[in-house]
Amino acid sequence: MSREIVAKDRRGYELTAKIAAFLLFFLLVTSVVLKDLHAGNRYVKDDGTRSKVVAIALDAGHGGHDSGVTGPSGVREKDITLSLAQALNERLSGRYNVLMTRTGDYWIDIEERTAMANNHDADILISLHTGGGFRHKTSGAATFYWSGREAKRTGQAAMASEDWNSREESPAWACVQEKFRTKSRALALRVHKQLIDSSHLNDRGCRIAPLYLLGGANMPAILIEVGCLTNPADEKQLSNPLFITIVADTLNEIITGLSELEKDHSMTLDRDRRQP
Repeated sequence: MSREIVAKDRRGYELTAKIAAFLLFFLLVTSVVLKDLHAGNRYVKDDGTRSKVVAIALDAGHGGHDSGVTGPSGVREKDITLSLAQALNERLSGRYNVLMTRTGDYWIDIEERTAMANNHDADILISLHTGGGFRHKTSGAATFYWSGREAKRTGQAAMASEDWNSREESPAWACVQEKFRTKSRALALRVHKQLIDSSHLNDRGCRIAPLYLLGGANMPAILIEVGCLTNPADEKQLSNPLFITIVADTLNEIITGLSELEKDHSMTLDRDRRQP
């Protein structure tokens, strides 16, 4: 009698172990699937096909008490950047998981903008700005990607919108973007070339800059200055809704074609955050 009880108990333990193993496997598979879905719906149907989708963070520069650059006739940078971000968001939403760091006229700290992009698990961060300076003759577009000590040494970033000198990067903050520098450079070069070709703005170059916003970004990140607002001709162009449409269409086209960059090892938009 005792042997039968032992045998039944053993079968019961084996069945329980099998059920537990199955439940553990089920939970593991479910967690992986849910994590992948949460990470930006990486695969969606587009024109009958399945394509990889990236999560995108759009940062409309300045806002609230910080108007940014003001043009000769009073056009404010914060209004231009928000209009452009909204126009681009309209084109990307539905196909991409888009985060806008601000959706209205209010200020958000620079650290919070970067943190929002990191928490969104964004694959790319694009910060939108206009240029400006004391010389009203200066005009055109420039695109920046992060570099700390090198940019400070060479002075390449002299016209970047953000005053990086007002903040001292901690080593940990700066090291975050360092591992994405190659990818950020590839993205910046691609964006800058197509932007110049489509907008016919003067080419102020693709530059390095120790921009605080980009330094802590845990993904390829760039800052674009779409024209110089202190230049009367650029201000007039930036105030034209048609020009905003052209720039938004160009950036939408670039982002849509980012999968092509994955063939280039210098710009693989993977999600595992491995150092290139």
